[in-house]
Amino acid sequence: MPDMDGMAVCQRLKAMAHWQTVPIIMVTALTTKADLAQCLAAGADDFIGKPINRLELTARVRSMLRIRQQHQQLARFNAQLEATVQQRTAELQTLIHQDSLTGLLSRVALLQQLADAACADETHLALLYLDCDQFKLVNGSFGYGVGDQLLLAIAKRLQAQLPPGDSLARTGEDEFCFLLHQDGAAANLDCFVQSLLKCFEAPFR
Repeated sequence: MPDMDGMAVCQRLKAMAHWQTVPIIMVTALTTKADLAQCLAAGADDFIGKPINRLELTARVRSMLRIRQQHQQLARFNAQLEATVQQRTAELQTLIHQDSLTGLLSRVALLQQLADAACADETHLALLYLDCDQFKLVNGSFGYGVGDQLLLAIAKRLQAQLPPGDSLARTGEDEFCFLLHQDGAAANLDCFVQSLLKCFEAPFR
């Protein structure tokens, strides 16, 4: 090698990400402990002295391949573990910020939006809180399955009334809340409330 010696080649290989995990056996005529320590410092994973013994070389190559395989298995395990953690984190974030039944915002998400609006010094806000009276009678008479179907139907009607840019959350079992970014005019707000009440005049089937 006219331009560089084995030490330099080893250092170059270990400096490249693609080759960092490939085991390197340094074949050298150096015999002192300082020379061998220099081989390891350059990035070599093992070394073998000259003249080469075939049995020793075969054994060391097999050992390095075994270590390489272990590194690959560990890397795959780490990648799978990281992907699982990211997936579980995303699922947890969804559970925290989204109601599992209706898909609406959760109470936590609504409070976060209120906090963001407060930080932005937004003053023209309105909160409309809706509670379905005597909803426990539905669950008690027809069961929770029917109760859940009714909650989904209620959420669908409320979503149909949701103005663009505003938010709707389910804050309790039968409780919903609108967060409206509006100009604060009481007349506009009263008109919106009346439209909400009107959308419940039709019976649920």
